[in-house]
Amino acid sequence: MERAPWFPFYNSDWLASEKVSLMSTAEVGGYTFLLCHLWNSPDCSLPNDPRTLAQLARLPESWEVAGRILRTCFIPHPKDAERLTNARLYFEWKKMKKRQADARKAGLSSGRSRHYASNSRSTSVEPSLNSSQSQSQSESESYSESLKTPNPDKKQKEKIKIPAPSGLARGIRLSVPVWTAYREAYLERYKVEPVRNARVNSCLSSLIQRVGVDAAPVLAAWYLTHNEFQYVKAQHATTLLLRDAEGLMTQMQRGSKVTRQEAQQAEAGDAIREQVKRVTALLKGEQS
Repeated sequence: MERAPWFPFYNSDWLASEKVSLMSTAEVGGYTFLLCHLWNSPDCSLPNDPRTLAQLARLPESWEVAGRILRTCFIPHPKDAERLTNARLYFEWKKMKKRQADARKAGLSSGRSRHYASNSRSTSVEPSLNSSQSQSQSESESYSESLKTPNPDKKQKEKIKIPAPSGLARGIRLSVPVWTAYREAYLERYKVEPVRNARVNSCLSSLIQRVGVDAAPVLAAWYLTHNEFQYVKAQHATTLLLRDAEGLMTQMQRGSKVTRQEAQQAEAGDAIREQVKRVTALLKGEQS
């Protein structure tokens, strides 16, 4: 993607952020530097290395304290768990990338249309004068008739107004950023459009309340990369995303995915350890 020389900055969200409000002036400056380096990177990521981050933030001497605060503003990159990204900026970066791709596609389509139109004009045969006069007269008569007879379809369209349900409209507005991230990841995995309805909007809006407005879009996209049996069987339904929101958030932040097989192995390990404890207790009882 061609690098944009700027990135969106929402001052209201910045001032309302609790994390930013608790930062010192130096930490705010370091955070801003990290966001700028993040945006300039090819994939909107930073290396997960304390020394590098300290240098990029220009806080090498105070990083031991500042780093603990600033590190909470970043999560593992959805495409590379070894690198970091910022949830909100990564979402804005993906939107910018899509706009650039759409503009490039529209430009190519427009160029082809102009090329075909130019070729068509160069090979067309000029109509005769009589033909032009006849066509002009026919168009004039058609226009006169249209003034006399109203268009019934137009009146019908003006009368028909289908208002959107207010509850659904509110859900759509709240969940637009999360839906965009979920939809793009769903298309990438399943190659078909996901279903969107009132239930999906409600799940995604509730997800924002559970994990926060910044993390929700990234978590929704990361969820589509999880190969847990239940998620795959349900085609990564938003109901399961909402059900396991906190657990998925922990896994994403740690950069690890817990599958059913891994959970069963951990459970089996616990069972073995408990058996060892019971046997040890029995042996001690017999010895005494």
